[in-house]
Amino acid sequence: MKFLPAVFIPLAIIATGCHPMSDPKHPTLNLHPKQAYEITINIVGAPGSFDSVTGFMGYEIANKECVPKDPISGTRNGPGKSIPIILTHTGDTEYNGIVHLDLLEDDNYYGLGTCQWIMTSIAILPKKHGVEFSSGMFKDEIVSLSVIADYFSKSSYLDKHQRYGIDTGVPTNDLNIVKERPKDFFSIKISAKKVAP
Repeated sequence: MKFLPAVFIPLAIIATGCHPMSDPKHPTLNLHPKQAYEITINIVGAPGSFDSVTGFMGYEIANKECVPKDPISGTRNGPGKSIPIILTHTGDTEYNGIVHLDLLEDDNYYGLGTCQWIMTSIAILPKKHGVEFSSGMFKDEIVSLSVIADYFSKSSYLDKHQRYGIDTGVPTNDLNIVKERPKDFFSIKISAKKVAP
């Protein structure tokens, strides 16, 4: 499982028909969310610290029929929304944060019925030398209280010539290389736990 930040970049939408008092690019936050999960991130075996560790919750509209059709393609491309996760550094290599499945209020943005927001996934992005090491979890993995791990090359971390970019780690079908040379890799492990709202 790999994540690309493009998943969380809001998609182009058609503004025509929006209610003047609501904007899908700036949805109303639910002040009393009830579906809360604690996310714990452990970075295991990295050669050193990171310049930053950020996280994002990705949301999209589930019922696309509430969105106008594109006049050219005829498709309904609902907007997306990315919201930062407040992460707390709880140990040398551990971070914690709370994510909410129901953080966005549903609304009738286009006069075609109420658009229903769902959280699809989270992205965790430790950064070193301008490179983001991309990991994350899907909603179903969060709800099932899964523990996932993504693996990254230590040489990528140590390459100071990289000043930008995204490292998505070792592909799932190539994980045998990690078993063969474990000292050449580090991991980002993420676990989820249900918490009271």
